Amino acid sequence: MKNSIKFILFIALGFSNYFFSQETNSDIADTIHWTKIGETVINYENDRNEVLIVSPEKFNELEFIVKLAPIELFEIVVFYKNGDQQKFQVNESVKSEGFSQELELNGRKRIISKVIFQSRTISNLKEKRATIEVWGKND
Repeated sequence: MKNSIKFILFIALGFSNYFFSQETNSDIADTIHWTKIGETVINYENDRNEVLIVSPEKFNELEFIVKLAPIELFEIVVFYKNGDQQKFQVNESVKSEGFSQELELNGRKRIISKVIFQSRTISNLKEKRATIEVWGKND
């Protein structure tokens, strides 16, 4: 009898792990189109950081992941390989391990040469400086 109960519990735990750990198809499909294309470290004072992008891929949206500390993000300027540029007035706070809003690029599929951030790390107890990862979407 004890072995039967152990077996049933073992099977139940196995199925619960299976059902609760599944990603949806839309989650998987969405991550396929995003590529990390750069990163920079943000200082505490208002700071201007330039990230050179060497990817030859064409992107239609950008998103930024903030790590280690929260930031205030003021302005982003995207420079395209053909010399055009696009400015975004963002004015948002992004938590550590958080995502910025997605930015749609003019002309849809574009090759990016660099991204310039006007931002600052928000003071934090651990006195860590934030890192921003630049991600491009190319669906």
